[in-house]
Amino acid sequence: MERRAGSGRRGALRNTQYASRITFYSLLLTFLALLAWLLIACGGNEPSPIPPTATPPVPTAPRPTALPSPTPTPGYLDLVKLDSPLPVGHLVFSIADETGESERVVLWARSAQRDDLQILLEGTEPGLWGCATGRRTCIVGDLTGQVYLVTPPEALVPLVPAGEDLQRVFIAPSGNYAGVVSGGFMALLDLMGSADVINIPDIPAVSDVAWSADGTRLAFVVQEEERESLYVMRLGTDPVPPALIAQEIEVSSPVWAGNKRELAFTVRGLESPRGGTPQRRDVFIADLEMDEYLNLTEMFGPLVGWVPAQPFGGTGLRWSPDGDTLDFVWVPPDERPDRGTLYRRVSGLDPYAVMPVLFAEGQGWSGPRWSPDETMEAAIAPIEARNGAGELWVSPAGEEAWRALSPPAHSVARFAWSPDGQYLAYDVPGDGIWIVPVTGGEPQRVVAVGGSYRLRRLYWLPGD
Repeated sequence: MERRAGSGRRGALRNTQYASRITFYSLLLTFLALLAWLLIACGGNEPSPIPPTATPPVPTAPRPTALPSPTPTPGYLDLVKLDSPLPVGHLVFSIADETGESERVVLWARSAQRDDLQILLEGTEPGLWGCATGRRTCIVGDLTGQVYLVTPPEALVPLVPAGEDLQRVFIAPSGNYAGVVSGGFMALLDLMGSADVINIPDIPAVSDVAWSADGTRLAFVVQEEERESLYVMRLGTDPVPPALIAQEIEVSSPVWAGNKRELAFTVRGLESPRGGTPQRRDVFIADLEMDEYLNLTEMFGPLVGWVPAQPFGGTGLRWSPDGDTLDFVWVPPDERPDRGTLYRRVSGLDPYAVMPVLFAEGQGWSGPRWSPDETMEAAIAPIEARNGAGELWVSPAGEEAWRALSPPAHSVARFAWSPDGQYLAYDVPGDGIWIVPVTGGEPQRVVAVGGSYRLRRLYWLPGD
């Protein structure tokens, strides 16, 4: 009996010691995991799957269960009114009072299945909202730093409280990823999967962003004090950290060639063998598969002997949906640096072979953009004979059969394709939003915008 009792005590002691060792190793593993987390969060520029850094303030923005309908007050609601019905989808746009000093804008929606206008958010800024053109989803941040997802005409859904230093939000065209820049970090959120967050530190400000067609590759421009840097990265199940592609006085307008690993962008301040000035913009194509760079606009002439009043060179870059055709505007360094010609570069030909497809004189080029069904292309070409007023032009994709679609009385500032590619919506400053069939016909105004209020951005999203 004593032996059994002693054996039981020794067994209990061994169990106690074993339990103590388990507790010690558990604490040690927890400490090592915490230490590794801190090292990852603080080290380098590599993305890491960690929660958003810093402790954001408690969001103070309202969280409505439904989007409000306009009321007679404040006064600007009397100047934004319905006109003709919308044939399909949802128009999402922002307006601002040009007489005010603030960049504050009001976000609106006009839906085909509703006979009213909706206020999505009364207080935001131009860089704090954007929409997924392939989905009925937008991302928007308010002036307190609260970021929402919105699917017109439904409710705002709180996404993340980013804090009052919120600088930029953006969303992939496919709606699978959203980006938030705040507090020196850029957070990329997986909206379709497990809502994982990739944080990239040392990002003071982001200007241009570009997603590949499938939303798996991101290009973004980081703004620093005396330079701008273009980075690319891959997302998904096997993410790749950001890689530096270009760094100059100004890097802008990155666009992916569909789902290919080709990226077009513009650079200002490049010193090329053929000469250049700080005011010149060159158009580059980076083939990331072959690690090759091509300067498309180097052929357009050597160093000029004077500095023009504004930058000249390439702008308005846009790939065809299949990534085989790049269209861009070239502005020459002559006495009229606001002139421009739309050029086209087709893959498979001489890499430097570009051809002019549309010429116009004046300021205000916008586009070109292909229709969602990939059958048409549209652009705003400024016309000198109309004091530089913008005119909306369309052409069958891949052809040179451009024709004006907007009437001479309309000075067009921006446009958007309908989700089915059958209509174009365009903005006439001081007047409102008009739509016109791509086949031609009489335009119809769907939203009247009067007084000193002007549109800032415009999207046309798919329906339910």
